[in-house]
Amino acid sequence: LSHSNIVPVHTFGEVDDLVYIVMKYVHGQSLAERMRREGALPAAEVRRILRDLALGLDSAHRDGVVHRDLKAENILLEGGTGRAMLTDFGVALLRSLDPVRADSSRAFGTPHYMSPEQAAGELDIDGRSDLYSLGVLGYYMLSGRLPFDAHSFEALAARHIAEPHTPLAELETGAPASLVDVIERCLQKWRSERYRTGA
Repeated sequence: LSHSNIVPVHTFGEVDDLVYIVMKYVHGQSLAERMRREGALPAAEVRRILRDLALGLDSAHRDGVVHRDLKAENILLEGGTGRAMLTDFGVALLRSLDPVRADSSRAFGTPHYMSPEQAAGELDIDGRSDLYSLGVLGYYMLSGRLPFDAHSFEALAARHIAEPHTPLAELETGAPASLVDVIERCLQKWRSERYRTGA
């Protein structure tokens, strides 16, 4: 993958029992670190970060790669520029694999960010699953809270699949309606109701 909003991987391999990956060093911080320190972010910054990530995801999806583990810990914010960059494609799905091979190497992502179809264990995951996770990130950045929480994977998965989240408009974030609408569209339960691409 080669895109300005994706951290480049130079090489990877295995030595004895150690699996390693070599990627570009990004001077800055993760989105998770920023959120822990500052809480909810200003709407203009949320819009910029979401734009960066959507463009990076669009590039990955066009190359047949679905990230499947989009979360605040896997977003790096470059120092100085503030550019948001995707990292950690460790459980990514290569769409060119047939479903049986893809399933045999499947690893679930992070439950708090999982799309309904991923939480349900569906095999035919596509880029719209990442766009749901992008909506979760947007919700978290604007409100300082995740749309769903629970004490077990099963309960959290069930909430993503079947329960409505509290609409952002009810949380008084002060964000413009246009930004709220984009995030809410990404958070639709049915992937056919989300955006087709990050672009």
